[in-house]
Amino acid sequence: MTEAMQAQVETNFIEGIDHLLAQMEEVVQPAPHAADGVPQVLPPGATHLSQHRVRGRISGWWLTTEERNVQMTDAAGVIGAVLRSHRGSTTPIVAYDPLSKRIETESGSIYELGMPDTAFAARGRHVLRKLGF
Repeated sequence: MTEAMQAQVETNFIEGIDHLLAQMEEVVQPAPHAADGVPQVLPPGATHLSQHRVRGRISGWWLTTEERNVQMTDAAGVIGAVLRSHRGSTTPIVAYDPLSKRIETESGSIYELGMPDTAFAARGRHVLRKLGF
C-alpha cells in the first residue's frame, strides 16, 4: 500500500470513529413525563398490567375472533379477541397494557407477549402498534 493510500485509509478510519463517538455522546431525551412521575396516557381499553404476576410468555401468537380462526387485523377489536398460538388459545382478552406488552384474559390470566407470528405481523401492523410493538 502506498503512503498516500495509507494516509487516506487512516483518515477515513479516524473520521468514522469521530462520527461514531459523536453519535454515542448525543443526549438521550427522557420519555415525556418520566421525570415528573406522571403516568403515560393509555389508549381506551388499555390498563396498567406491569405490576401483576404473569402466568407466562407467549411467542408466535396472532389474534382471532372467538367464532372463527381467521387472523384479525382490526386494531379496534383487541378487546374480545382470542390470542392463539401453535400451542393453543386463550379466553377472550379483557384488557391490555401496551407499555409492558401484556394482556389479561377473561379467565383472569395475564400473559406477556413475545414476538408475534410473522404472517400476523405482516398483516396486523395496526394491532401490533396498539399492543406496544
